[in-house]
Amino acid sequence: EKEIELYIRKASSLNIALIDSSTGVLSDPHVNYSILTTEPIFVRALMDLFYSSLINTSTLVYRPAILRGKFASIWSIIHKLQKGEKLRVKGFEVKTGREVVVEGVVKNKVIDNGIASIILQTNNGVVKVGGIGAMLEDIEGLVFEIIS
Repeated sequence: EKEIELYIRKASSLNIALIDSSTGVLSDPHVNYSILTTEPIFVRALMDLFYSSLINTSTLVYRPAILRGKFASIWSIIHKLQKGEKLRVKGFEVKTGREVVVEGVVKNKVIDNGIASIILQTNNGVVKVGGIGAMLEDIEGLVFEIIS
């Protein structure tokens, strides 16, 4: 069983549940139904909403002593990553669109005007990794795995 971070936010209107990067659920306590989606663009939109605004108004309920595992958003790990940690990223080369897996040691991280980037030292040199929709980096990261 993997340990995960758990956040809670009391809301009188909209409830959001995200399961990895594959499923999202929206519900409202004032209506008698919920909407479940596995459509990638809608799940991505819910993730962006959560990580860009809602997490800042949520309460951290539990955080494991050591953060390990796979994460679908750069924002879920950017503030927790430490220099020297080993990271594996699955994504796409920004210039070519080619699917890639890069692995390296975190050299630095940059957060500037809503853009998050991780600088990795790989066997092939330094690689700059961004999140979903990256345009300024070398790699658009879709899955981030902290491996040590």
